[in-house]
Amino acid sequence: MIRRRQPLRRGALPPRRVPIKTRSEKRRQADRVRTQVRREVIERDGGCIMRAYGGCDTYGVPLDVDEIVSRGRGGDYLNPANCQTLCRRHHDLKHSRIHYASIIGLWGDAAMRLHVHNELGADFDLADEFELHERALRAYNERD
Repeated sequence: MIRRRQPLRRGALPPRRVPIKTRSEKRRQADRVRTQVRREVIERDGGCIMRAYGGCDTYGVPLDVDEIVSRGRGGDYLNPANCQTLCRRHHDLKHSRIHYASIIGLWGDAAMRLHVHNELGADFDLADEFELHERALRAYNERD
């Protein structure tokens, strides 16, 4: 057993000469670029993009700039072409109703093609795809 000569001190840690940085310089630079991308995307979309899909009646709700292809799947959050503006309600719905959101196209073209193919099979025509798109849009926008 090891014996201490002095009891452990309780209290403040010794003062540091150089304060710990909360964010690295690389992260700060990426955040500056992200702020510019967010401004550009919000200006380009002019509000929630779900207005083009049949209506977004949520005015005055905070807007989120969402990545179409997430960073985990190889998307770039600093690329304006990979970003879209959604109101908070539709952003939450995108993440809770993934299947419908991907049929609509909110998760990108590759996910949309995969989900449409899984839903309709290999040989489907444009009318079937349009009907599926309409059903998915209704189910996506359904109020809880």
